[in-house]
Amino acid sequence: MALRKAMIFMATYRTRWAGRRAFQHQALDWPRYNVLVDGFIVPSTIVPADVVNACIDLAVRAGRGEDLLPDLDTGSHAIRKDKTGPLETEYFQNTTDARDRFVAADALLEPYLGSAGGGNTIKVVRS
Repeated sequence: MALRKAMIFMATYRTRWAGRRAFQHQALDWPRYNVLVDGFIVPSTIVPADVVNACIDLAVRAGRGEDLLPDLDTGSHAIRKDKTGPLETEYFQNTTDARDRFVAADALLEPYLGSAGGGNTIKVVRS
């Protein structure tokens, strides 16, 4: 069950992966074509070890009972006040930031992600 939860979480990267799926009807996002990491094409017949390891890390977390996809608390009612001289600003501060939740998994997956906004790109380097 923990591995299933991790694989469901990995689907949140779907629009960010580099390249494209190897087969139209494959169940998961990997293997992929046209993925370039450190100047080398990742073979479209494998799932890279970093992707597998990130999934394992997430599965371990899920196995410990951590909710990988919690509802975000956008109105946590944490009040923050800033005062500079006579000016004072008060606002609610969101205490939940999903972007910082799985730093280790994100670090492993970063080389396999396309440019911001979409995953069907290949990095081009001018020499």
